Amino acid sequence: VVLYRSVLVMNPEVWTLNEPFASRHKKSQQWLVEFLLDLKKAGKTILLSTHEASVCEELLDFRIVLDPSYGARVDTV
Repeated sequence: VVLYRSVLVMNPEVWTLNEPFASRHKKSQQWLVEFLLDLKKAGKTILLSTHEASVCEELLDFRIVLDPSYGARVDTV
């Protein structure tokens, strides 16, 4: 939480997060989803990598799926 507050002060237009839901309990994940939804509503761009696609489905406008069998594909949500 402290990390997000420090970055929030800078008010960046683009947020980049790597596995933001990893090792977080359900309550913490929900808080983060709500926080990111608020950023999205404020017009911020959010780029994130995750193995927890179901957690952040409501955040996505589109996603890039990487798979060794076929490479990458872009899906609109």
